[in-house]
Amino acid sequence: MHFAVIALFPSLSFIFPANVSHLASVMYKSGYTPSAKCDREISISTECVDEIMLRHNISNTSIYNLSNEKLDKYHYEIATTQCLKHSDCTEVEYIRDFYYDATYIVSDVYKRAYGCLEEEASNILSNFNKCLKDHPQAIDREFLEKCSRPVIETFKCDSEQMKAINKFLNETIKLSEDYSIPNYFSTNVANQGDIIQFFLSLSILLVLYI
Repeated sequence: MHFAVIALFPSLSFIFPANVSHLASVMYKSGYTPSAKCDREISISTECVDEIMLRHNISNTSIYNLSNEKLDKYHYEIATTQCLKHSDCTEVEYIRDFYYDATYIVSDVYKRAYGCLEEEASNILSNFNKCLKDHPQAIDREFLEKCSRPVIETFKCDSEQMKAINKFLNETIKLSEDYSIPNYFSTNVANQGDIIQFFLSLSILLVLYI
């Protein structure tokens, strides 16, 4: 079911599982280069977050089948870990803040509408594949507006669950905007190639999954 959520909200892929090196790679490819000091601190943060993943016995594939309770515990530890709070480097702060905000909104919607998302998983996956073909270059807000929102409108869930899911959508749109590289780092240099490549990779995984 978690895979369906990622298909609907691709920017949240960075917490399934948490991957500091992947986030750092996106920063580098955007044209933003950290100082040598911050580069070292990103490496330290990477090791720390990887240790949390090992402690929870999570891999890049097993996380998609993790129970809601175990996933919530893992995300809580990622959001509150001290290993991302030791640094005053903007790059580490970016990763720390993203994890905190992203894990919070996932935890919130799972508490309020997990049953609905689970019931709609096959609907999400089939529509994602179609939407990716219709909008192959759509990223971030554009994808959420053109693909995610129309899919959500087809859900057959009660009003409270729909309210929670629509809140989740709006918060994810804001998350994508707040943590866009040019916005967060106040730079005009932004190469979206890595994000587009992620969509292509996700499409391949989707074919294998369904």
